Amino acid sequence: MQGKKFTVYPSLDLQKPQIPKRLLLYPLEPIGIGTFYCESLTSYLNRLAAKHCVSLRAFVIAIFQMFEKQKICLFPCNFSLKTLNGLTSNAQKTIQVIESLTSLAFKSC
Repeated sequence: MQGKKFTVYPSLDLQKPQIPKRLLLYPLEPIGIGTFYCESLTSYLNRLAAKHCVSLRAFVIAIFQMFEKQKICLFPCNFSLKTLNGLTSNAQKTIQVIESLTSLAFKSC
């Protein structure tokens, strides 16, 4: 063993890495924010459902069921997807829910 040189390697960093907060939904950017070509909320939900490989109906039902388990009432019984493309309280609630699930902050068109 005499005359043999040993190689000294740098030590390993054993600290836990910072793991970002996990999101429930893919953070898909809306198209055309701030322009005249801003997409509607139902169009955004449809693209988001497609990104998750489910139908829009299954996507919306899953969101409803998730919030029902937490005893949060999202919409009235007469809810319709048509009411989401406007300035109704349903549209505002949906935007707030989607913002919380994707961690994106939506700006008005």
